[in-house]
Amino acid sequence: MRISVQLRNWAKPVNERWQRSVYVDTFEQERTLFLDDLTPIGSPSTWRPVLSELRGVLFAVDTTNTRPGSSGRVWISGVALQR
Repeated sequence: MRISVQLRNWAKPVNERWQRSVYVDTFEQERTLFLDDLTPIGSPSTWRPVLSELRGVLFAVDTTNTRPGSSGRVWISGVALQR
């Protein structure tokens, strides 16, 4: 399955978001996402997210890449934003 990893900045007057789709396999695997790999959603004030302004991380499974009614499990641990 694929999940959408989104970074959000709620400090701005309009919520700004950047995202990247990640493939999730059937075995445990570490993933590293780089800010330069994220693409803006909508029209944020910057093309790339500013680490010090981020206020949230969202992991979403949606029907774009997963069939409605299907099931599965995803374990997320050790999430960190680093410079």
